[in-house]
Amino acid sequence: MKQYLLTHAVLSFAACSYGVNAQAASFDCRQVTRVQDKFICQHEEISKLDEELVRAYRAQTKTLSSEAQSAVLASQRSWLAYWPWACSASPITIKLQAAAMGCVGDMYRVRLKELNVLTLAVGRASYTVSEYRFLAPKASDETAATHTTSFPQVAINSANDVSLNAWMARDLNKWRTVLDNDSDSELTVALNAVT
Repeated sequence: MKQYLLTHAVLSFAACSYGVNAQAASFDCRQVTRVQDKFICQHEEISKLDEELVRAYRAQTKTLSSEAQSAVLASQRSWLAYWPWACSASPITIKLQAAAMGCVGDMYRVRLKELNVLTLAVGRASYTVSEYRFLAPKASDETAATHTTSFPQVAINSANDVSLNAWMARDLNKWRTVLDNDSDSELTVALNAVT
């Protein structure tokens, strides 16, 4: 018991001495090692957005089928790998400085919008499938590239829904290839319900 109290006290002191809130974010800030996790823990606004993002992700996936959950999980993993690079001061290593606050906040807010479930007028839930990619420069005189592709999908209730989803996700590989020819690009397909 004494060993546990001593360890806990040391961890608490270490967290305080680095300005890290141990209760911040959606994870234990006393255990972080990655640059992006340290950044989240050191900035209260981003930490709160991280907590909100986890709640939104859990709320959305709770309402979706296992197939849809897998698609949203792939999107989330893609985003988690993307944002630290997109906001980094260096294209070669993740380097997040205080100046990155605006970029990181914007990244979180956009992702939160995508995770909000939209119920269409016909009673079907829709969700967004996104792919985020950061392409590091291949030569020193090139710049890094960011690419995002987002398209909606509807919860499958019929064969028509399967066809609709395939139509909305059509030509994804072609779009991906075309987007890679630009330094930075974003493609978003929207779904509007008509009553």
